[in-house]
Amino acid sequence: MAGAATDPFHLSIHERPSSAGKHSGKVTSGEVHPWNVVHACTQVRDILPLIDVQVSAGMRPFLVTPHGSGTPDLYLRAAEESAKPASLLTAWNDVRQWRRSLLEADPDQSAEVVHSHSFSSGMAAVRNFGAVVYDLQGCVEEMAMGAGQCEAGSWLARSFRVAEQFILARASAIITHGSVMRDAVLERGAPKENVFMVLLPEEWVKGDPGTAAKNVAFSETLARRYDAIYQHAFTNRKKSPAPPTNGSLVPIQA
Repeated sequence: MAGAATDPFHLSIHERPSSAGKHSGKVTSGEVHPWNVVHACTQVRDILPLIDVQVSAGMRPFLVTPHGSGTPDLYLRAAEESAKPASLLTAWNDVRQWRRSLLEADPDQSAEVVHSHSFSSGMAAVRNFGAVVYDLQGCVEEMAMGAGQCEAGSWLARSFRVAEQFILARASAIITHGSVMRDAVLERGAPKENVFMVLLPEEWVKGDPGTAAKNVAFSETLARRYDAIYQHAFTNRKKSPAPPTNGSLVPIQA
């Protein structure tokens, strides 16, 4: 975090408010299940509008970043993290870091859904958790080419395209935010029944909740949309290997 050498978050996933009992796999029509969902994201501010909608709907999101983990209110009280440009060249090291971060935040895998917002966190999630939602703004090799980190048709670009295809095959649900990306993940072999499109307001893309988040009808509709996606992911969750844990519940250190 910018201006801080220690992790400002002090809660594990087990220390947040919990529901009475685990999800039964059934949601009554018109209701939004209070999902225990872990959001794995590099920059929390990028998903704050979504977090606000989910909290308002009664869901219980928990945030995991490369720097630490905690509940949304703890993040809002903490100093803003410094933005670091993602690099394809360090992606595999990032996968290892994400694995440590996710397993330390939820060693007993009590979260019902892991919602991943990046390639590296997605790769770590599908290899260690069952119900994973992979949320992508662009295909990893195309984003790298756009940033000048690799060339079209290069070995590096091809290798990461194949790696992302693995995520698309293992994720229980895939979220895209436009028809172009939806077609791209289908072309890469994602199962059609697992691909969902969620259109977000333009101001959200810029990190500003704007008026959309204040529109009660819009927020309720969006919450139901994510509820349906999480229901699909939970119902179709993969069998995940039990990760080694030391039994300790400690915050992730920066």
